[in-house]
Amino acid sequence: MKEARGVLGFTGPTTVTQGDELQIVNLTNPDKVGPHTFSLVNRAALPKTEPARQRCSVPRRICGAIARWHGAEGEAPPTVNPARAGQPGWDAAGSTTRRGDSWFSAEQGDAFTQQLTAAPGTLHFICAIHPWMQGRVDVVAPPAL
Repeated sequence: MKEARGVLGFTGPTTVTQGDELQIVNLTNPDKVGPHTFSLVNRAALPKTEPARQRCSVPRRICGAIARWHGAEGEAPPTVNPARAGQPGWDAAGSTTRRGDSWFSAEQGDAFTQQLTAAPGTLHFICAIHPWMQGRVDVVAPPAL
């Protein structure tokens, strides 16, 4: 997570091998932009338009769901971090009705490392606080020995 020329975004690899460790680092100043989440979600749950992103935090939308995964109520801070679902590691993409894996960061320099255990395919992710911050990573199988 970083800010470049006033624009927040995720930067990282586009392809990751299943079993590798994936590290998420918050490089932004929370006094300027606030906290972030890195949350695995189903592609269909991603808000695709500006009006959808503006409504993302309401209860039946994905950003509201991610807040619940973290135990956040209203304006209260998260009480669960990371929010885990599925098997150990990054593997579970959530929706408004099913929990996904997510990490919350409130401090510049925060980092979280976890093994990528998802099956080969595409993982989509979002920041629930800044719903225009979205990305994807392709998970590939490890090379055959």
